[in-house]
Amino acid sequence: MSNSHGDPIELYSLRRHANQRQPPWLERMMDCMKAERRNPYSWDHYIVKYATEVISEYTISLDNYSYFTTKISLLETPAPQMKHRDMIVDNYTDAGGDLGTLRCIGVNFVTNNEAYECIQDAYATKGLEFPTSGRRVETELLDCIPHTTESSGFALSSQKLIHSSRPNRTGWLELTTNNPFIEGQQKMLLEYAEEFNGARIRKVAVVAHPMPRGCYMHAVHMATHLTRGSQSTAVEPLLELSTEYTEPSSSYYTGGSSYTSQRYSQGGASYSHSSLAGCYGY
Repeated sequence: MSNSHGDPIELYSLRRHANQRQPPWLERMMDCMKAERRNPYSWDHYIVKYATEVISEYTISLDNYSYFTTKISLLETPAPQMKHRDMIVDNYTDAGGDLGTLRCIGVNFVTNNEAYECIQDAYATKGLEFPTSGRRVETELLDCIPHTTESSGFALSSQKLIHSSRPNRTGWLELTTNNPFIEGQQKMLLEYAEEFNGARIRKVAVVAHPMPRGCYMHAVHMATHLTRGSQSTAVEPLLELSTEYTEPSSSYYTGGSSYTSQRYSQGGASYSHSSLAGCYGY
């Protein structure tokens, strides 16, 4: 359990504010998260600041029981640092959300190197081509790993995280091993098992689009879908991968080119390294 378990962000000199700017690819995230209510007004956007620096951007939809992160850069804050999983808990409850009914946790535009490579490996293991400009491919695959006998679903008696998969159930191992987002989510569900009402990961959906203009990597979006219920009836975790080519909407580039250059093309990997390593913590 982390040192910041159960803490409000204010204890770490962090402040949240409403964000008037809609994140890029909101429609894609709604698709990936299987949002039932598509009205943009069902989604509230926030930023978290340390002093004048924006260290996190996130979006919440209480109507859809969903939360997704667009930016996280906790390495820019001084020690002791708050764990991202604890920040998610505080952000969602501060917005009036009930963790016991949260259904989906997403990552919008994965720039974290480790997570990105895990997704690439999962596609390769599945024999799927990563998106290529000019070609449209849509594929959905479902695979599962056995759940454990622990009430948390991913907890082992040794408190280690599960990465193993059944024979011929390829993809899950590659997706989860050293993926800070998935590992952090597993830890969060374990450490806040009561608050999450025994939730477990049911499915991870990944959608990849070809590299947008002004970016140095493909636009990859990931959503973790949760389930609750007794172990005897719970659905086993699934892996859903898809590749799709679509032209970005004009709204993204209307006033959005500066958004791209400022936030996603700052020396290429520099954004990735500032927003990754301790984002969930190990």
